Amino acid sequence: MKKKGVILTGISVLIIGMIIVSVSFNIKSNDVATTIVTVDINPSVKIFLDKKEKVISAKAMNNDAETISYDHIIGIDVGEAIESIVLQAKVAGYIDEDDLEEDYVLITTVPMNNGRDKTDQVKEKINNRIAYSDELQSVNVAIIKASKVEMFEAEEKKVPVGLYVVNGKITVDGEEVPVKEFFSNSKNVDKFKEKGTITKMKAEKKREQLERYLLRLKQKGFDISPYQVAINATDSNLDKIISDIKKAVVESKKTNKGNSNNSNGKSKKK
Repeated sequence: MKKKGVILTGISVLIIGMIIVSVSFNIKSNDVATTIVTVDINPSVKIFLDKKEKVISAKAMNNDAETISYDHIIGIDVGEAIESIVLQAKVAGYIDEDDLEEDYVLITTVPMNNGRDKTDQVKEKINNRIAYSDELQSVNVAIIKASKVEMFEAEEKKVPVGLYVVNGKITVDGEEVPVKEFFSNSKNVDKFKEKGTITKMKAEKKREQLERYLLRLKQKGFDISPYQVAINATDSNLDKIISDIKKAVVESKKTNKGNSNNSNGKSKKK
């Protein structure tokens, strides 16, 4: 009995110790952090920054984010950390560089109550990283500022903080709002710009993406010659070309489906 009691006491001490360490870590992250930055792609990540805008801890905010590793971003600059998260999201398939849909990375900065507001410096470091990062230039980067209250309310509703700031009293009944879906609406983009900024995907990267997509269409027997001419024109409008291609692909699918149905109908008559 005495030995059993000693074992139980030891286990209890171990459990209590683990709880204390866990609580201490969370308190330390919140107390030391001068800024919190949330990164929403579909993986949603919260990163805590010190006064030098370096990462002191990171937390996955949804199931998709659990598939990404964050150990290596501890101690590095915020811009580099975000670049790493975007790269991992691409590798995991959350960002598809081979389709024609525009991908967005939503970044929200939240000042803590420790010293002065450093969100402007954080934003500047992120923009500086975008300026020479292939990964970040391949997506649209939307940046907005939120308060701690807005952050807590958004987390309670399971909504990306930046979208909560834009939409105000948004209600989703526990369902997450996909960032890509939100920004696919031009009215939402304009609304976001009223409070935040968007660094658009670099034209060179968009052209590369478009050329990869056309190559795949060609391999499927699609006539891409009109679009190649349009891309190489001196006054080419990539957004219009992409829109035209999407319409052509949709029409092609409808035609093929119609032909398939007609063929099946004839076969049945026989």
